[in-house]
Amino acid sequence: MKLQSDRLCKSLFCPCHRYRDTTRYCIKNQYDATQISAVDVVFGKVLIEDCHMLCTINNGATILIGGPMSEVTIRRNNIIAPYSGCDGIYVTNRGSCVAEDCEVSNGKESNHSSSGVVAIKGGSLTLRRCKVHHMEHFGINLSNCRAVLEDCLISGNEYSGVIIDSQVDLSIRNCQIFQNRQRGVLIGATDATPSNVSMEKCDVFRNGGNCIEIWRGNNPIIRNCRIHDGLKAGICIKENSQGLIEECDYFGNAWAGVEILDSSNPTIRHCRLHDGKQGGIFIHDNGKGIIEDCDVFGNGLAGIEIQTGGNPAIQRCSIHNGETVGFRINDNGKGVIQNCEINENTLDGIDIGKGSNPVIQRCQIKRNGAWGVELQEMSTATVEECNLTDNVKGVWQIASDCQVNQKGNTEVT
Repeated sequence: MKLQSDRLCKSLFCPCHRYRDTTRYCIKNQYDATQISAVDVVFGKVLIEDCHMLCTINNGATILIGGPMSEVTIRRNNIIAPYSGCDGIYVTNRGSCVAEDCEVSNGKESNHSSSGVVAIKGGSLTLRRCKVHHMEHFGINLSNCRAVLEDCLISGNEYSGVIIDSQVDLSIRNCQIFQNRQRGVLIGATDATPSNVSMEKCDVFRNGGNCIEIWRGNNPIIRNCRIHDGLKAGICIKENSQGLIEECDYFGNAWAGVEILDSSNPTIRHCRLHDGKQGGIFIHDNGKGIIEDCDVFGNGLAGIEIQTGGNPAIQRCSIHNGETVGFRINDNGKGVIQNCEINENTLDGIDIGKGSNPVIQRCQIKRNGAWGVELQEMSTATVEECNLTDNVKGVWQIASDCQVNQKGNTEVT
């Protein structure tokens, strides 16, 4: 069955178009009052092209796809959901939807719409080259479903651009997710089963909250993304979450490029973290993390800051040309820092304070604007086989209540 029209399709007190099989076209059939829609597909294969669709009923959906045998393809449609609780596309009960080159919005006719696209309860959703914008809840809301988002623009939504609840198998590729009032992408909105999420080659920027936020034990893969100019952190990883984050570019964020807390333990490799208004990487409240082969430079605060029980493993990173210190390790911070280059920062190469106790091995700590390593406030450090030459004020500044266990370091050129 195919619906192709330039006319306005509106829902009034029942579905304008409800499909129950591949041959029968029905109008004003019996329906569940909670599932009011302009197009309602409960069984069969349907193609909808070049239509302008508007839902005019509260608590409905412009296009509702619900049923294990419903397969809908939507192309080049303008889908408007302007009223309270009204979603643009709603896929549920193992229904399947492929939407291409569509625009989903609230039409700027009101401030009471719900989400642009929803997939729940075993639904299958593919969006390609779609624009989902200016919804009063989420741009895309996913739970217990399979979804693919490719080459989409997701912007200007009141809450998060994309929210991933639980048991979602999701691939996001080549999408721009920007200027959403809260987060760009939220992974793990509830305490239920974590999701399987991958993001590749996405541009996530200028969101009001953290550009990407990972909660509640989730473990996504994020590769080759640009994450920048957010009003908070680039990526925030919390509540015992993980994640493999590779070859991403973080810059211009108001908070840290990457924030790790709550015993979370991600792996971050081959990333650039630069020109942030605060730090490059901030690890705190027992956060962990494996951080390897990253380039951290030009940030407003410490290139990498570890505090309040943070304990990462950092290897082969370059932390340079920061506006303050290379590393700040404070408030009982720990960490193992190996084979890193910590050079040409404005102040100390490494600043350690307040009972902290890091291990620093085989690092180049050179040409920093103050001390190579400074210890304050009952802190301790193990520093071994490091090159600490050519720092402006000298190699060490060690307060009387601090201790350094050192071996095999180079202190004079």
